[in-house]
Amino acid sequence: MQSAQQALSNEDASRTVKKVEISPKQFKDFKSFLNIIKSEFNDFSMVDGAFRSYCNDRWRKCIVETGFPFFTDISFTVCNIKTFLKSISTHGEKFPVNVTVTESKITFEDLYGGNIEFLTANPEHSDNPFISNDDLDSTFLANVDTEKLMVKDAVPQVVVSKLKLMRGKLSSKHICINHDENDLGSGFLSISNRSEESIKTQRILSSAMIDIAEYGVRLNRPFLIPMKKNHFFNLDILPTLFNKDDLYIKCYLTDDEKIFAILNTKVNDLFVNIYLESKLCGETEVPLEGSVKKSKGKSKEKRKRVTKAVGTGTQEWSIKSINCCSGCSHDCRYCYAKEKAIRCKQLTANQWPLERIRPKDVTKRQRKYDGQVMFPSSHDITPNNFDACLTVLKNLLDAGNRVLVVSKPHLNCITAICEQLKAFKEQILFRFTIGACDDRILSYWEPNAPAFDERKTSLIHAYESGFQTSISMEPMLDAPNIDSLISELLPYVTNAIWIGKMNHLGRFGNNGDAVLRQSIENIKSGQSDDAIKAIYSRHRDNPKIKWKKEIKKVVGIPLAKMNGMDM
Repeated sequence: MQSAQQALSNEDASRTVKKVEISPKQFKDFKSFLNIIKSEFNDFSMVDGAFRSYCNDRWRKCIVETGFPFFTDISFTVCNIKTFLKSISTHGEKFPVNVTVTESKITFEDLYGGNIEFLTANPEHSDNPFISNDDLDSTFLANVDTEKLMVKDAVPQVVVSKLKLMRGKLSSKHICINHDENDLGSGFLSISNRSEESIKTQRILSSAMIDIAEYGVRLNRPFLIPMKKNHFFNLDILPTLFNKDDLYIKCYLTDDEKIFAILNTKVNDLFVNIYLESKLCGETEVPLEGSVKKSKGKSKEKRKRVTKAVGTGTQEWSIKSINCCSGCSHDCRYCYAKEKAIRCKQLTANQWPLERIRPKDVTKRQRKYDGQVMFPSSHDITPNNFDACLTVLKNLLDAGNRVLVVSKPHLNCITAICEQLKAFKEQILFRFTIGACDDRILSYWEPNAPAFDERKTSLIHAYESGFQTSISMEPMLDAPNIDSLISELLPYVTNAIWIGKMNHLGRFGNNGDAVLRQSIENIKSGQSDDAIKAIYSRHRDNPKIKWKKEIKKVVGIPLAKMNGMDM
């Protein structure tokens, strides 16, 4: 006959939610992250392998976010991070750690550290509850206006470490961003022992009258929006705790002089996003005209499942598309991924250029696919997300995949890929999007993407580095000059040049400005049936010129019968 204790044990085992094995390296990353946040967060709440919470002092309006791909689909809440971390400190040193989560507890087990059990807490009672995507969007991202990017800079890891050190010496809770004394368009980061009120006082009184200690670091780039004279704003000191890697800063100004900052960094292999809210301060508190629009609650949309036809869109080139980012800083006018994200209320038009990295998708374990994989398809590879994209590429290539790397290329990104992934040359095919050679046309349709010369130089570099190269001229942005564009790029193409239309022109409507209306008319004229047939007749015999689906329909070429067959 079972004892009551055995019965309870069996009952608890039957309610096992998840069991996962974590490598020593992964467990070290987990402990490193906890060790960083333990001074600013009492509790730890994970939902489906992701962490996103306010720090202890909610008035500081500081959110930290990361993802743990090795905790896929696991959710739990534990109280007192310091005690929790101390208890698991010896686990994962030499052996993998088995983690078991039930409704009431979480267990960590390895051959060296033994078994450690913790009772899980009710998430509703946590000091640092998990913040949902909807809450993050409504309270923070909805307030970001990409047209008002004020500061964009990168702080090297060694400087972040110095800021952390000086923060302790000066007992400061803020990083201050100031303008130079004689230049409102450039500035510096500083840490001081002064409060916001004493800064205002010091602006008025002589600095010699106040005992102030300060440490400053010049910003590498000028302000994109000049600072108001004698104004400054504070950022929470918390980002300096993440001193394992470079810190990337973007600060956006609102009409009522609030500052919304998004910072990105890494803890070993974990990608970390930090969201901060502040206010522009100075001698006077005179708000700019206008006010921030309140974000409305998002209504849930019922979506019908749609079955795609074989061989459409990205499926012409690949059997699988992989992405790791929401939004794209290139902000192309014709981007269908952007239009879809806005239509499905995933992002707003202002949020799209922010390029929010999805940590779970970055370090996700990739499998071997039975055909060519395309990366990326709904964003691009840019300096802002390069580390994340490189991680995804390595994971795909290590799994043995053939990868089609599609990009409007930044030369520094392509140079780094060619250098760091040269061992995978045979598995990589670059496909660079170049729809025109006229920078006036490119900068209109693709406002933040590289100019023609940088794209061509990237193509030449990949070609001379021994990689397979190809071009996408979809969409054609300057059809009357496509022959010269083909002639200029063809010598550096090992695979093919793809020619395609700009699709879904109806989404632009008839209410655009005169420039947009004229630009659309130019596109329509250049991709009319007669124009397409003329282009086809001139290049039909060139084996390196290939045609996308909408052109095949016009000239009578049979469509591919299976996904990924047009390569």
